[in-house]
Amino acid sequence: MPLTDTAIKALRPKEKPYKAFDGGGLYIEVLTTGTKVWRIKYRKDKKEQRLTLGAYPHISLREARKQLLEVKDKLAHKITPKKVASKIFSSVATDWLRKQKALLSENYFQELSSRLERLIFPGIGDAEIAEITPSQILEKVLRPLERQEKYETASKALGICSRVFRYAVACSFIQSDPCRDLRGALTSKPVKSFAAITDPKEVGRLMAAIKGYDGYGAVRLAMLWSAYTFCRPGEVRRAEWREIIWDKQEWRIPSEKMKMRREHRVPLPVQCMSILETLRAQRRSDIWLFPSPRPGKPLSENGVLSALRAMGFTKSEMTAHGFRSMASTLLNEQGYDFDVIEIQLAHVSNNTVRAAYNRAQYWEKRVKMMQEWADYLDSLSLAHQ
Repeated sequence: MPLTDTAIKALRPKEKPYKAFDGGGLYIEVLTTGTKVWRIKYRKDKKEQRLTLGAYPHISLREARKQLLEVKDKLAHKITPKKVASKIFSSVATDWLRKQKALLSENYFQELSSRLERLIFPGIGDAEIAEITPSQILEKVLRPLERQEKYETASKALGICSRVFRYAVACSFIQSDPCRDLRGALTSKPVKSFAAITDPKEVGRLMAAIKGYDGYGAVRLAMLWSAYTFCRPGEVRRAEWREIIWDKQEWRIPSEKMKMRREHRVPLPVQCMSILETLRAQRRSDIWLFPSPRPGKPLSENGVLSALRAMGFTKSEMTAHGFRSMASTLLNEQGYDFDVIEIQLAHVSNNTVRAAYNRAQYWEKRVKMMQEWADYLDSLSLAHQ
């Protein structure tokens, strides 16, 4: 009996894929994920062949029947029908990423693009998205990463795959996200925080070491800036002169540089203003506050990290990102308002209305806290000398 849209919609996944025939070699295969794929069965040189058309409802019943007639016409004229690559994973993922670009920072966009190219496409990039199963994702993408003990990377790869599949669901390419059946399948691994110094005496030792650092000058000033502002390493090394609001003693980081595409305002204590005056006198770059020794470039990602190692701080003691944890821990211990600290860390509230309100409400408290924090760091440094 020929299929109808009502009958197709009523088809439910089972433990194994199964077929529902429409006639003339056209059938729909219901995969274990719930995706329904149109295929045509025909014979060539006495051998059975199969042609994939695409997923329902992206390919409608009417369109599938039309393509069946076209295939039969080609066969009648001794023309071999070409396989239809309806929607391969890499093309869907590329389309999804392109649509996300306006919502993401450039760094995060490049990070997603790189992970797709390096971690995911080699395993399932050329597979038709409608036919990808949970076991394929597990064996071809996730398990290879786990064998290298890259557990967090595997978790991130799974998250990216899921976002692509959910986009495909929204576009009617597939019926459901196969990643949902992989929850709990990955090897659990304790999440390690960025190493950070949080003992006040050790913080004093760190600050004294930074102030006495005799390496490249821009690196020393970038470390001090990181300590005083506790911004993300990428935000610090790519800080630009145009972002400094001199009369307001403020660093205004534009939204395109922030992870979640929200402008971030940083009150600058007098210590940071002094750093700016030093940098302005040196003026090694008209763009970057902390330029690389290579003309036209900001400091490299490893600039601050290499300096920390050169001063004797191991990777288990302190990282470039550790200045954030250092500030968060000590400011909370000293009783500063949790919301004020979180806003200054650029941690986004789940309630966007509340977040916007707090950014305005707490500005004066943030100004006060940042100056007191910088003074506190200097006092610890002096105590260590």
